[in-house]
Amino acid sequence: MNRMYNTDSDHGDKSDAALTGEEVSGLRVLICTDYLPPEGGGVEVVVENLAVRLASKGVNVAVFSLVDNEDSEIQDIDNVSVYTSKSISLTEKIGLQSQFSIEAPFYLRQLIKRFDPDVIHLHNRFFFTTVSSTVAQATLRSAVPTVTTLHLGDISNITGLSGYIARLFEQTVGRIMIRRSDRIIAVSEAVAEYSYSLGGVPERTNVIPNGVDTERFHPNPERTGSNSILFVGRLVQNKGPQTLIDAMPMVLRSVPDADLKIVGTGPMENTLKARTEELGIQESVRFVGYVQSVAEAMRSADVFCRPSLSEGMPLTVLEAMASGLPAVVTPVAGVPEIVTHGETGVLVPPKNPAELSEAIVDLLSDDGSRKRIAESAREYVVREHSWETRCDEVLSTYLDVLNESTMLVQS
Repeated sequence: MNRMYNTDSDHGDKSDAALTGEEVSGLRVLICTDYLPPEGGGVEVVVENLAVRLASKGVNVAVFSLVDNEDSEIQDIDNVSVYTSKSISLTEKIGLQSQFSIEAPFYLRQLIKRFDPDVIHLHNRFFFTTVSSTVAQATLRSAVPTVTTLHLGDISNITGLSGYIARLFEQTVGRIMIRRSDRIIAVSEAVAEYSYSLGGVPERTNVIPNGVDTERFHPNPERTGSNSILFVGRLVQNKGPQTLIDAMPMVLRSVPDADLKIVGTGPMENTLKARTEELGIQESVRFVGYVQSVAEAMRSADVFCRPSLSEGMPLTVLEAMASGLPAVVTPVAGVPEIVTHGETGVLVPPKNPAELSEAIVDLLSDDGSRKRIAESAREYVVREHSWETRCDEVLSTYLDVLNESTMLVQS
């Protein structure tokens, strides 16, 4: 299905003129993602913020997602049509966030025909909705321009069966997804570089880092310094919660009243709880699961910690920085692009509980250093990661892809 656009007409009136940046009203965008809020991951938050802001600019936005049981609830998104398909969660079985749906490719095929999008925007090379879109478009023999956002970089640090499955998938299916995309959006320079090893090319890759709602995530002027450490993320290997748990006994030897709050759930939860009991630190570690407001959790903490093995551009780290919360993180993928060691955060090697504990203790013990890093981090995020700018960059990517598609038709 080849399309042409007229900047002076609405979506239904196709002509020879290419779509320009001034004409977005009537543009139809279908966003595909395996998860949406109230799931607490970064991709879900990115998709929700992007969809809302695109809709506010006059773009007709639909979102397709999966639900893994009948009790799952996906919250409404303002002025955005949300469609879902039933799925089976594989996360507990393989230790990686993943879903499978027999019906999704067929449902998505019908949705593409009915919604008639100008652009399909896929998220994450590992998501089943990304696979479903490829299958659906192949059966439709359609040529809807496709943009794929890559949220994750190098996964070589992920070990065991989970790592083997992830690498096998990305070297086969992942390569196909990237090659079939008209444009790749990488959330960091490191993710872009990694995508080239999977068949991506610089000419079709845009680097657009994640944005942050800096009004929602803001510092707490009354933060008292209660030696509270916060982890936010899915309890899966690549987020590094096991390293943080192993670091806590060393933290407690120096700061006996330190308290670790773990926000999030996942397949490692029982293993991590058992590990805290084995180490005798269960009284100092709280697993709180899902919380209504991550922003409030960040405002009540003193140090944020995310010792990941693999990342793209971790949204929760940016949110912590916006909240004036000094972050102790690992220099994987795009993290060093947002965290300057000793200035806007602290970098420690992956899988190193000793250095992680030392960095946490240093921050908890030095009010001046903690405050200085927190202020610098907040200033950086406000200056460089506004959602309004990010939305405009994504919209420009859509328009570029549409113009290129129109030029191909005309030639």
